[in-house]
Amino acid sequence: MNKSIKALIFPTDDPKQVLRISRFLMASAAYFICAVLCTFAYIAGFVTKEAYFGWLAAAVSINIVLFVVFRTGLNQRMADPSLTALQMCSAIVMVMYVMMFANETRGVFLLIYVVILLFGIFRLDTRRFLYVSIFTLLTYGGVIVQLHLYRPQGVNFSMEYLQWVVLAGVVILFSVIGGHISGLRNKISKDRSTIQRLTDNIPDVIFVFDTNLNCTYVSPSVKILLGYEPEEVLKQKPFDGITASSLDLTIRTVSEIIELAKTQQGEDISRTIEMKIYRKDGIAICTEMKFAIIRDKQKKSFEILAVMRDISERKKMMEAIRRGEEKYRTILEHIQEGYFEVDLKGDFTFCNDSMARLTGCTSEELIGMNHKHFTTKETAEKVFQEFNNVLKTGEPSRGFEWLIIRKDQTQRYIEASVTLKKSSSGKPIGFEGMVRDVTERKLIEEQIKHLATHDVLTDLPTMRLAKDRLKMSISLAQRNKTMMAVMFIDLDGFKEVNDTLGHDAGDYVLKQVADRLLSCVRASDTVARVGGDEFLIIANGIHVPENAEQIARKVIGVVSQPINYNGGQAVVGSSIGIALCPNDGQDMDQLIKKADDAMYKIKKTGKNGYCFINPQ
Repeated sequence: MNKSIKALIFPTDDPKQVLRISRFLMASAAYFICAVLCTFAYIAGFVTKEAYFGWLAAAVSINIVLFVVFRTGLNQRMADPSLTALQMCSAIVMVMYVMMFANETRGVFLLIYVVILLFGIFRLDTRRFLYVSIFTLLTYGGVIVQLHLYRPQGVNFSMEYLQWVVLAGVVILFSVIGGHISGLRNKISKDRSTIQRLTDNIPDVIFVFDTNLNCTYVSPSVKILLGYEPEEVLKQKPFDGITASSLDLTIRTVSEIIELAKTQQGEDISRTIEMKIYRKDGIAICTEMKFAIIRDKQKKSFEILAVMRDISERKKMMEAIRRGEEKYRTILEHIQEGYFEVDLKGDFTFCNDSMARLTGCTSEELIGMNHKHFTTKETAEKVFQEFNNVLKTGEPSRGFEWLIIRKDQTQRYIEASVTLKKSSSGKPIGFEGMVRDVTERKLIEEQIKHLATHDVLTDLPTMRLAKDRLKMSISLAQRNKTMMAVMFIDLDGFKEVNDTLGHDAGDYVLKQVADRLLSCVRASDTVARVGGDEFLIIANGIHVPENAEQIARKVIGVVSQPINYNGGQAVVGSSIGIALCPNDGQDMDQLIKKADDAMYKIKKTGKNGYCFINPQ
């Protein structure tokens, strides 16, 4: 359509107003059809000259007035901007007018009533449709009354009454159908509103394409991501805006899922690709596009759903990581690290001196040996898996740890980076890698882990580790239906040792006590230092309380033995509180507290003894 003519008819870019004017023009076309019928009726002599030209004048006037209302936008101030009911009532009056003078052809024009009502089914709610239907019956009734009063000759009133009854039946039927359609329309509107709220509040852009790749829907978030209004996107051609570097991949992907949709009707089909697309301002952005097939209930037809996500920031981060890795690799190539080459079986084919020194062999000795020769079975399987992944994917493996057992049977930890080695034809022929000795780091890490859970002075577990072991002991006792004991020990006379002999002597005493406590229990039990002069024993496999008493008596006897220090002697005793699981509970913290409470009981009654929290 010529732009000037289009602007004359549709003075706005508002899609809703354009749709209303389009519907009005379709209704005007119905007037034109009715005018053709009237013309034939007039030529055939069924309609008088006055009635014919009067109807034409009224029809033209009504359409001009309605077009002016739509053209100026006055309709948008009304409750029903589409003016559906008004247009229908105007058409009904016009049909009534021509029927007054249609003589034998009234039945033909009566069909126009039905067409008008059929239009109303899809445009009006149930209440307004009933009003228009009643108006229709009243106007036809008015025609019959007018015929009775002014033109009774030659009119078959029995036929007119029958036609009125039939029209009433049609009205009732259309009302029922219209009510059902109105309900469906409301449900669809509600569902659309829900979907609209969802799509309006997600950052990803949702597209729906038909099988010709015409965009039939796009979510409002396209304005944020690409800068286009949704209406602009709907007018674009397929693949508009996609950069040349991404165009081929996008076309192949879409073509593939369309072909799959035609042949695999019962399966979920989706593909995800990365693509670059131009924003409205001309800037290309990186996006991730997921294409999926959505089908109707009958699974006969389908559309393409596409979800676009901006991954520009993610790509920048990945690029920064990649550059960092390249920089790191360049540094490794210029430092004195171990370098090796092995064939696909894992036999060394080349190594530098640094690599040879790590194994304790010479370079000549190392050539021909398999990497499994220098490690444990478990580590060999891990190394094989790393090599196998590199072979399958072609991607390098960086930073995996490798335990080396040297020629003299000492152990070293190395950190390896491995890449696939290929021939000039591109065929894999082996692996090459760089390694560095990380034994000191591993030892420091192990030491840090140990210090986090062990007392620096006595090397006994701290309360943190003791609680972990107590938790396992409780579970073991529950599973084996046995008992276990928690013994809280406080040294008697330790303060006097510190005051008289000094803190160095106190530290020495604590270490000696720790060794003596360990000698009183089995390897499966735990001795922990939980305070300055406080210790905790976790004894497993207690069958009767007397077993715990035996351990307590042994501890008291062993700890009370004099400790020689710098020519003198230090003597300390031990007060022991005992709580049993499950007799005294099965909660870890409660057992420790009860053992502590029992220890204070023995402190108050004489020290250097033991006490159960509950008499056994």
